[in-house]
Amino acid sequence: MLRKLIQACAAILVCSILTTSVAGATGLPINSVVIGPDGSHWYEASQADKVEGEFLKEFYDSILNQKPSTSQVEITAQAWPGQYQLHSYPLAHSPTQIFWGDQRTGIWLNIAGLALSIGGVYVKSVYLVVASVAASLAQTVNEVSNSQTTARVGHSYRYLVKEGRVFTVSGWMTYYTSISRQWFSHDYAIYIDTNNFTRQNAVDNFGDGPFNTNWAPNYSNNNHIELQALNRWYYNLSPGMEDWNGVRPDPDPQRSIPEAIEGVSSRS
Repeated sequence: MLRKLIQACAAILVCSILTTSVAGATGLPINSVVIGPDGSHWYEASQADKVEGEFLKEFYDSILNQKPSTSQVEITAQAWPGQYQLHSYPLAHSPTQIFWGDQRTGIWLNIAGLALSIGGVYVKSVYLVVASVAASLAQTVNEVSNSQTTARVGHSYRYLVKEGRVFTVSGWMTYYTSISRQWFSHDYAIYIDTNNFTRQNAVDNFGDGPFNTNWAPNYSNNNHIELQALNRWYYNLSPGMEDWNGVRPDPDPQRSIPEAIEGVSSRS
């Protein structure tokens, strides 16, 4: 149902060199959007809410306007109306959307010990960021000359999705969705090496795992997701959704889901 939207499910793109540099260049070119050769998009942090909001709106709209799934892989002879299943998967921006965090620019030895932060949650020193980038270029920090250097951190999101799905007479339909959000860090640096060549690169830290997770209120409560999905199917209500900001208002505020009743899962 969402395959055109979630091309990056279970696989997040890897960033590489952002722009071509020349010897003697100083500082990081800060534009509203920087696009790497792999298609990754780097945005100013102030754009994070807008970019993410548009992405999630498209996702939520796809749930509200979904068509019953009639894939032969998903529909078996054993499926009956009212049968429930929990569908879990990761969801990522495609192409990868990365939002800038702190930046430091100055003479290498003067800034190496300074800290870079992402929202006060993630902290990493300039030294470690430059070391990470240098290693990605088959160099070490010993090959960084004591000249103008820029280091910056960024973050991207991956979403953990759980869909409560119910089999209807037309196929599988998602009736309740819970989404949590994970944060992953990225390093960027530009420096002049001891051979007077400017080096720059971006490094993804997906292998380190998320440094922060925003949980939806009922993401870990599979019973709640099942109950919501079955009730909404039973009473012919619109799909329900929640994310790390809480439960989203129903599209039709005049209709509310009643309390659970006995035997919902056995309705035919």
